[in-house]
Amino acid sequence: GQPTVSRKVDFVNLAKAFGFKKIYSVKDMHTLRNAVNQIGKNKNHSCFIHVKIGRSLNEELKRVSDFYTCAQVKNRFMKEVRKDKI
Repeated sequence: GQPTVSRKVDFVNLAKAFGFKKIYSVKDMHTLRNAVNQIGKNKNHSCFIHVKIGRSLNEELKRVSDFYTCAQVKNRFMKEVRKDKI
């Protein structure tokens, strides 16, 4: 994967500084779905979800942007999050 400075950024505190009322930091699909469900129940607050992803050990992987547009990435992400939603 391409190195970034994101590990040095405290996104949760940054979201607090910007005034988000509900802030979630997630590392897996189960926790992400729980956060999305909580947000769906309380739509009156601004919400921030920090999704932590791991770095791939496969150096031959191509960048997502080589295959998908930003809109396609968002749509695929939302489709996956909504799977198995009750």
